[in-house]
Amino acid sequence: VTVTFAAPKPRFLEDLSQPWLGIPSPAAEDLAQNPVGSGPFVFVEWALQDHITLARNPDYAWAPDFATNDGATLLDEVTFRVLPDQAARLSALEAGEAQVVEDPAAQEASPLIADGTFNVATFTAPGMPSHMMLNAELAPTDDLAVRQAMIYAVNQEELVGVAFAGLQSASHNVLSPSTFGYNPDAAALYQPDLAQAQALLEEAGWVDSDGDGIREKDGEKLHIAYPAIPAYESAFMELLAAYLTEAGFEVEIMTMDDAGVFEFAGAGNHNMVNMGWTSSDPGVLNIVYNSANIDGGSAFARFRSDDLDNALNAAASELDRDARADLYAQAQQIIME
Repeated sequence: VTVTFAAPKPRFLEDLSQPWLGIPSPAAEDLAQNPVGSGPFVFVEWALQDHITLARNPDYAWAPDFATNDGATLLDEVTFRVLPDQAARLSALEAGEAQVVEDPAAQEASPLIADGTFNVATFTAPGMPSHMMLNAELAPTDDLAVRQAMIYAVNQEELVGVAFAGLQSASHNVLSPSTFGYNPDAAALYQPDLAQAQALLEEAGWVDSDGDGIREKDGEKLHIAYPAIPAYESAFMELLAAYLTEAGFEVEIMTMDDAGVFEFAGAGNHNMVNMGWTSSDPGVLNIVYNSANIDGGSAFARFRSDDLDNALNAAASELDRDARADLYAQAQQIIME
């Protein structure tokens, strides 16, 4: 098989290994409702909004090198149940109706873990970790000093420790440490420092002139518009706002559903918005930080930099792995600075 591209595609083989680019059988029909794959399980049934059932593929014999079992799976069947409510998922686990619960609410799951009845398995997902994208085109976050002050004002380790009860780790970069091309130097640029945050704001002309705790400049309050999705952000959004408030910010949390947040941020009406994107390749930065994706895309930081775009564009077609890692290291440094 020969695949020809108009330009070099260094991540092509990596992309083919992902579930969303599985190669369907040409004989398969109605793939949307009856998926056909080449993995250790075969599709049995899909009851919409209730469950999906998979069964053991007895012919499976092509496990990856790292697998301890290179043949058919030891499980006869797996059922994925649809339980949108967090409490219902944990209740199913406690009652023995479920053996695994994915991504439980930390505060609710902590007692179950603490008593030793259940185990927790964690890993550092590759790609872009959940982080706040700061809008570089809307006041007051169009001021670099304000954006830097926001980072200094937040104690990420403390915030994550409290909000997620130790089940998640803090991120200090736009790529996670498990991602190819991760730049540890970019991750070390900031440490929590409230005094530094306040000094940056003072130097930029943001002062609390009326003693209400909120800084102002030229008659405008240091107001931050923060669209948030409660289902994902309820654990930390109030605590995050508290850190910023201590530095003199006025934070307006606007709760919305997923579609509302994407519409609001897509129009550039936000000052900060939460974004994360699991990916096995650092090319995810092209999607969310290349200025070509500001209009109509997901580049919600709305940061326009020729140096950043050049690094990202070059990395997207660089076939030399070391050179590609260097380009993404440059991109991370530019974004974090």
